[in-house]
Amino acid sequence: MPIETVGKRVICTTCNRTKKPIGRSAALEMANSLCDQECPGYNQPPYPGQLWPGETLEDFTGRNL
Repeated sequence: MPIETVGKRVICTTCNRTKKPIGRSAALEMANSLCDQECPGYNQPPYPGQLWPGETLEDFTGRNL
């Protein structure tokens, strides 16, 4: 899987909610509106990345790559 440089919104085909990025936490206010590992569709295509929608790799790492 190539490294993403900007996060994209990924919609779950099971629950039709935005998939939470892999390995990332969500604020409680957001958590109930996101698809996560509890949904059977979370680990099915299309797969989520590691960045939030619109977040850049530079934002995430705090350094210019």
